[in-house]
Amino acid sequence: GGAFFGIFKQLNLTAEQEDKIEQIIADSRKNIKTPDEAFTKDGFDKAKYIQIMNEKRDNMLKSQAEVIEKSYAILTPKQKEQLKVLMDLQKERMDKKL
Repeated sequence: GGAFFGIFKQLNLTAEQEDKIEQIIADSRKNIKTPDEAFTKDGFDKAKYIQIMNEKRDNMLKSQAEVIEKSYAILTPKQKEQLKVLMDLQKERMDKKL
């Protein structure tokens, strides 16, 4: 997701678009479970820790896709076109490195 949003920053977003994307990202982070829930002041719940970490991994991809989808939706048609060009250029650069 980070590389994707690096490209987003090259799209000359308006301040309003930047604010909306920041809010989308902030909202997605509210639902993240943290492993500290498996700890109490006098114990550690191994099963709960494993469950939380598995859910976190499984939800990360889905959450990332939702953030990208919502952020993409606020782009203008010209910005969407520019995004595709930038992604193609980045892919070409990566292919040349390999």
